[in-house]
Amino acid sequence: DVIAYLKHHNLNRTKLSRIAFRMKDKAYFRKVVDMLATRHVYDHTLWSYGIKHNRVSAIREYLQHCGGFVRQCGEYLDSPLLTIDPVIRKTYEHMEYWPLVNARSHQLGKVRRIVNERMFAQYNRLLKVMSYRKDLDDADLMSVSYYLLLQDRIDEALKFFGQVKPAKLATRLQYDYFTAYTDFYSDAPKRARKIAAGYKDYPVDRWRKRFVEVINQLDEIEGKAVAAAQKDDDQDNRTPKLTALAASEPNFEFKVENRRIRLDYQNLTDVRVNYYRMDIELLFSRNPFVQSQRAGRRFSYIRPNATAVIKLDAKKKALTFDLPKEFHDGNVLVEIVAAGQKKSQAYYSNSLSLQVIENYGHVKVSHASTGKALAKVYVKVYAKMADGRVRFYKDGYTDLRGRFDYVSLNTDELSRVAKFSLLVLSTDSGAVIREANPPKR
Repeated sequence: DVIAYLKHHNLNRTKLSRIAFRMKDKAYFRKVVDMLATRHVYDHTLWSYGIKHNRVSAIREYLQHCGGFVRQCGEYLDSPLLTIDPVIRKTYEHMEYWPLVNARSHQLGKVRRIVNERMFAQYNRLLKVMSYRKDLDDADLMSVSYYLLLQDRIDEALKFFGQVKPAKLATRLQYDYFTAYTDFYSDAPKRARKIAAGYKDYPVDRWRKRFVEVINQLDEIEGKAVAAAQKDDDQDNRTPKLTALAASEPNFEFKVENRRIRLDYQNLTDVRVNYYRMDIELLFSRNPFVQSQRAGRRFSYIRPNATAVIKLDAKKKALTFDLPKEFHDGNVLVEIVAAGQKKSQAYYSNSLSLQVIENYGHVKVSHASTGKALAKVYVKVYAKMADGRVRFYKDGYTDLRGRFDYVSLNTDELSRVAKFSLLVLSTDSGAVIREANPPKR
């Protein structure tokens, strides 16, 4: 008996298509297919008779195995006889880009372009899949929100994300992270800390670390110390580790204004201040902001007109002291030396306080009088390449901590950069140009 044979023998060694002629009988077909299904065995020829007998379950399974036919039906389909899910069929895979850095924060020209080729291809695959759908479900809205955020199309991303109903998602975690992440686009995040606190003990490391980083950024916005860098080397933790390392680096920036010198520093105990009388016409003949830095290198070969060593309070981050009286009525270049660093600046007015941390490619912008971190300050970066060419590198805005990463890109441009020139432009506090060396590799 055929049925008895199929029940008790090794079907992997049996050529089932030999009994296909028996499948013409509807009752026999159903009995054989049901029995084979209980043994988790599928045969394409036998199941094709489901079309002859109009058995929907058999037809669905048969069509799922018809790769050529499925490819003709498009990227997505949901019908009684055939469901095409590109994720299940592995024709489309949701990808995470970490980190993805956009060189330009504003649209250039009439058409928006995605310069990252892999990201461009992935985004087009997503659009093609969704073009076959009548309506977008909540998972689709999450995907759209994600890829719009990657393109810095924030307003559009927030619009789509606002339509997501979290109760209809398979998991809540990604929605909560998106909520915390997008909260940083408000001037004062209100929901991010509460959400992140709920995941501080989450058992999956990569997600727990991301929520911990949310809390760390909120702490830094509020002026608290940056959490120490973790020792592991996973790529997901690169940004918070660099932030923490940058916070531990001995560094200083200063400016001269209204006959006073404001020094912003971290991890320093003392500095040496040198004062040089200078010819302002010579230094500012072409570009005063850049030339003042070059002047510092020229003055390093001569003896300063005055020198002072200033002790610093380790518990504080800033110190303001008077410009010596003998320099009140003249043009003076102020040079400060500490921790192997030498920085100089001509005496001119501005109300921005900058910390350029060269080893990690970070600039931190704050208000000179209040010390408050300045968000939404525009930073435009040009690079002098190793071959001498000067070209646009990237631009963007400081975040709520007043920080901007001026070196990270998804290309190998950094390896060819000899010098950076940063324009820091605030609508309320003026503009400053700084030069910086690329991070040591």
